[in-house]
Amino acid sequence: MAGPTLLEFVVGIVALVLGVLWVAYPMKMIRLQAKISYIGDPDPGGPRTDRQRRIGRIGGVVLAASGAALAAGLF
Repeated sequence: MAGPTLLEFVVGIVALVLGVLWVAYPMKMIRLQAKISYIGDPDPGGPRTDRQRRIGRIGGVVLAASGAALAAGLF
């Protein structure tokens, strides 16, 4: 099996870095995503915050794992 192409490697590394950042700073990344997609700033407090953090961290782990697999040439 051949290794990853340069594009696959770069995309995998970017996904890995974004996933790690999402796990480390879920609320900052959620706010950044909201600003980039023009949907406004999500509610920074309230009962949804813990759920948003948990979902953000789970999504970050999945993104980081997918990025690592892509960079390693497993896809």
